[in-house]
Amino acid sequence: MVLYIKCPGRRGGTASSLVCTVILLSGAVVCASGGQGKQPVITHPVGEIVVSQSGGRVAFEFYVETAPGSRVMQPASASDLSVGRQGAAGSTWAIIGRTGYEAARVVYGLLPEGFSQYLPERSPPPPLEPGATYSVFANVGVYARATFTYRGDQ
Repeated sequence: MVLYIKCPGRRGGTASSLVCTVILLSGAVVCASGGQGKQPVITHPVGEIVVSQSGGRVAFEFYVETAPGSRVMQPASASDLSVGRQGAAGSTWAIIGRTGYEAARVVYGLLPEGFSQYLPERSPPPPLEPGATYSVFANVGVYARATFTYRGDQ
């Protein structure tokens, strides 16, 4: 989803007005002028989630750009994470770290030290379904998103 925000800074019609584009979910913020041929300027780094699967377990590792627009990624830690099945309402599992706690790697269903689970409230998360596609969101200083299709025990 892209949200356009009109930024103050220029007088005149909309063609000459400064427009900021906020790319939600990827964490990137891009600003560009209305003039032709001008390249957008990325003002915030992009976050990334790498999903790995082995023996039926799904692990999430986090990365963020070293500088906005650099496309050079460095390891990062997440302060919260949620996983949900695509096409279904809400999250199937959501966790958050207490103040000062972050995790560089999270395995679905296993609570990292200093984290608490808020979805589901009183039970372990439901098992992932083989062949189903899921979205995962994490706060790594910016919000990062990834999708994956669960392979099961393969």
